[in-house]
Amino acid sequence: MPIHVRVDYDPVALAALYPQQETAPRPRSPYDLFVEELVDISPGNLRAIWLPRDGDHLTNITPLPGSRLWTYNATAQGRVAAQGNGVLISFTSTSSHKVTTPDTDDLSFVEPSPFSLVVLANVTSTLGHRGIASKGSADEWQCRIDSSGRFILELRDVSAAVSCSRYINTAVPTGTTHQYGFSYDGGGGATAANGITLYQDAVAPATTVTNNAAYVAMENATAAPAIGAQSTIRYFDGSMGLVAVWAANLSAAQHLAVKVATNRYFGTAL
Repeated sequence: MPIHVRVDYDPVALAALYPQQETAPRPRSPYDLFVEELVDISPGNLRAIWLPRDGDHLTNITPLPGSRLWTYNATAQGRVAAQGNGVLISFTSTSSHKVTTPDTDDLSFVEPSPFSLVVLANVTSTLGHRGIASKGSADEWQCRIDSSGRFILELRDVSAAVSCSRYINTAVPTGTTHQYGFSYDGGGGATAANGITLYQDAVAPATTVTNNAAYVAMENATAAPAIGAQSTIRYFDGSMGLVAVWAANLSAAQHLAVKVATNRYFGTAL
């Protein structure tokens, strides 16, 4: 006949006899810490980061909520150079070096939506137009080096077939790494470009504005966001290590905060 024995457990006594071992938290990498700093620049508004790592030769997945996949047209192997804790990837004016991510509504900034972008880049050649980051070739927005070697943001109203823009008056330096960026307040209309502020190394230099009385607003088109190109044309010549986009009109102080974090991660002294 089986014998049944009842045993009452005292959880407090058991905890004293068998204390749980505390597990030390896993140290966060410089990569993770840098991404956290970019998120904290404007909480809740960071929409995309391209921040490659050595070994990300064909794809790069951004470690954000709802991770964004970036795909290289051709392997980046052999085009990766260490820069502090990060890397710079070279682009040589060819479509095979373009990087893209699937089109999503949160990278279309139809007015009155503001947005801002920061890029860490070393420009090798300014001959012709050199696309840095874009959403379409002739629609939405294009950030590039223009044919005179100047950093420019152009906004396009497809229905009106017009654009507006602002560019830095002096050509960008070549052969050295710098942080370029812009902020747009989302004002739209005939004076939309007045709401654009451009930055080089977190300083707003002298710029020139081109408005158009027929401009109303950008439209939500379907082109895939691209890095190293103006969609399917105007390919970048140089190297880049970071592109970040916020759905916010970043202030000068916020651009400076990005520069401080960038210097720390990449070991630069911008």
